[in-house]
Amino acid sequence: METYGTIANASRYRRETVVTDHAGRECATGAPSTVACKQVRVAVSYRPVSGGGRGHERRVDLVTVLVRRT
Repeated sequence: METYGTIANASRYRRETVVTDHAGRECATGAPSTVACKQVRVAVSYRPVSGGGRGHERRVDLVTVLVRRT
């Protein structure tokens, strides 16, 4: 996890990136067990300019699954 002030030109944000390996039905409903995929989750947190008070933080999550084409 990156902390506030460590992302170039984006000091008011922090980011967490997690990549996990999955197989079969963890990739997609009904997928055969031979299918392998990676799930990539990126969470970006920030403190709003107004509202919420000091220490209040908001978060946006993006999750995608990558599967090899055959």
